[in-house]
Amino acid sequence: MGVTYNDAANANFDFTTDDSSGAASIQSKENAEAIVWQKPTPPKEASSASDLEAEEAEINPNDRNLRNILADGPDDEEDKDSEDWKVVAIEFPNQDVAFFHPGWDAGEFDDVRTSEGVKVDLDADLTANDVHDRSFVASDDDADDD
Repeated sequence: MGVTYNDAANANFDFTTDDSSGAASIQSKENAEAIVWQKPTPPKEASSASDLEAEEAEINPNDRNLRNILADGPDDEEDKDSEDWKVVAIEFPNQDVAFFHPGWDAGEFDDVRTSEGVKVDLDADLTANDVHDRSFVASDDDADDD
């Protein structure tokens, strides 16, 4: 399983399953339950954990585009108070994994480029504070150490 973020407003999914012989197949037959963590834009504006929203979604392996999936969700009518939302992370609780946007930096986006999500193995379901406090952007100090 993998997630590629398209900017911060969309994502595409890559599902693989093993058949009985152990061979990888890209075609999964089961929907994946997900929790999509989002925040309002502008994406460079710092936020608190209370700004984050978790939306449950079922991801069909034949429709790997997140915007299509969220548009069909129960929150679509509310339109999230007409705000433009950006995706911070996509959690798959049944697989104990989440894929964070690679530009997420402790409450704000550092860079909203298209890139592979950062895989994080989970011991427990994410909370808003867990999501808010994560950072995947290298600091200037980290860059100097290379």
